[in-house]
Amino acid sequence: MIRSHLEYGNVIWHPRYRGEKLDVGKILRRATKQIPSISHLLYEDWLKFLKLPSLDFRRRRGNMIHVFKIMNGMERLDPHIFFTFPPNNNT
Repeated sequence: MIRSHLEYGNVIWHPRYRGEKLDVGKILRRATKQIPSISHLLYEDWLKFLKLPSLDFRRRRGNMIHVFKIMNGMERLDPHIFFTFPPNNNT
């Protein structure tokens, strides 16, 4: 439940600095302490135990999905505002 809330705001809030990422990690650790069977595990270990990708990976995936939506007209945003295209536009 915590992960879904943190990922939902991925598009508008993206922790760029180490301190912000550590703050997110503290929230996740606090949430996992509530599950007795995994409370003793480190972050990487409980991700493996729960078969989940890391929050950083899911954040990057969310960014790629958002770029796809912008480029394919699924968002009401002009791609030329965010991206630079080559003159011949072959890509």
